[in-house]
Amino acid sequence: MELESELERLSKIDREINHSIQLRQWIINDLRCEIKRGKSIGDKVKDYILAQYGSLDEECAKPLRDLEEKIKGNVGKQVLTILQVEGIRGCPGIVAPQRIDPLFIGIDMTRSLGFLKGDLELNVNNGDIIIQTENHVESYNNGKWKLKDGSIKLKYFSLKNLGKEVQRTTHSVPNDFSYKWQEALLLYVGYEVEKLFRGDGIRGMDLSYVHALKLLEAKIPEDFREKYDNAILRQKIEIINALEKGNNVIGYLKKAIELEMHIDEGTLSLRPGVSLKIGEYITNLCEQYKIKVS
Repeated sequence: MELESELERLSKIDREINHSIQLRQWIINDLRCEIKRGKSIGDKVKDYILAQYGSLDEECAKPLRDLEEKIKGNVGKQVLTILQVEGIRGCPGIVAPQRIDPLFIGIDMTRSLGFLKGDLELNVNNGDIIIQTENHVESYNNGKWKLKDGSIKLKYFSLKNLGKEVQRTTHSVPNDFSYKWQEALLLYVGYEVEKLFRGDGIRGMDLSYVHALKLLEAKIPEDFREKYDNAILRQKIEIINALEKGNNVIGYLKKAIELEMHIDEGTLSLRPGVSLKIGEYITNLCEQYKIKVS
């Protein structure tokens, strides 16, 4: 009889636990709905975590709090995000292999640069994590910067490795859903941004920073501008020399257009006593080779 009594007590406890779990889930679901309708529990990070994931775990909130703290009080300063995403690159086999060789695993990188115009915003409905900027520039895998309207938007998953870099995989991985592709986010604010582009003793200046600042119509540090102008001048001289020799004319004309040499009002000295007007020279060649310029 004592065992039967204890068993009954245990069953009652289980029923109460199940009821409490169900009740908890009902309350969470109600809270999620109310938050998505615009109400708040007084903490925007908790609002977001609860609305998106139904969680009250402070560990889930920590990456957002770290991001919020890093951005806070820096209105008007530069902000740079570097999103790294691991994935399959190329074709690992005509027939899908069971495992993917590391030769076919790469890391994509998206850089976004802008100027902060407010504190961190969180969209509880679509999950966007918003770094407020009037506009920003974006570069994919170190390609050309492109100007984008509005703020820099992130998703929560990338914040789980905030401040870390994706480590390149050196071994094969299973070609199924059991392998979780790595994703990480680096964040730089204020002078940290310029410092990164300046490089160090190993890496020199990243002069693409000048192009990014030009697109943002922002002030360019003088030493960056000087090195950038010298590098561009060297490219222009190389292009003119190649065109003068008739080497790959169409290819070099396309490069000239990328550098906007067709609207360049400057002159270039080829040799003592011989100079040419850059814009006029490139425009005439483009007409001759039927290359359209915008």
